[in-house]
Amino acid sequence: MQLSKHFKLQELIHPVIHRKIGDRAADWLNPNLIITLEALREMSGRPIKVNDWHVGGNYKDSGLRCGTAPLNGKVTLSSHYAGCAADLKFSGIEPDKIYFHILNNQDKYPFISRMENIEHTPTWAHIEVSTSKRTGEIYIFNP
Repeated sequence: MQLSKHFKLQELIHPVIHRKIGDRAADWLNPNLIITLEALREMSGRPIKVNDWHVGGNYKDSGLRCGTAPLNGKVTLSSHYAGCAADLKFSGIEPDKIYFHILNNQDKYPFISRMENIEHTPTWAHIEVSTSKRTGEIYIFNP
């Protein structure tokens, strides 16, 4: 299912969710996540990889995660389970460049509420979105 100009549903959800409920999973994604992903894609001019399981890749937990199962042995209340987070891998752009671009241009990404500190996630940029526009600065946290 095509969600927007550059993103398909399968790229943003876990394969078990897709297998169990198919296109209905689109209802489980915060629409502001898709708006934000499109804005970042347009800005960079480069593809963004979230999940790639649907094309034979290894990523399946970088978008909407399945249930409340532990990830790496830890139970978490991550925004990934609420359809509000994505771990972004850009083609040809290092994650720290995207991270600092977002921080330096917060007005262009009004729905991003939180990001993981890039020092702890050097191979991807983790973003979280809210249901409404952010009123202050993006909150940076350590996973």
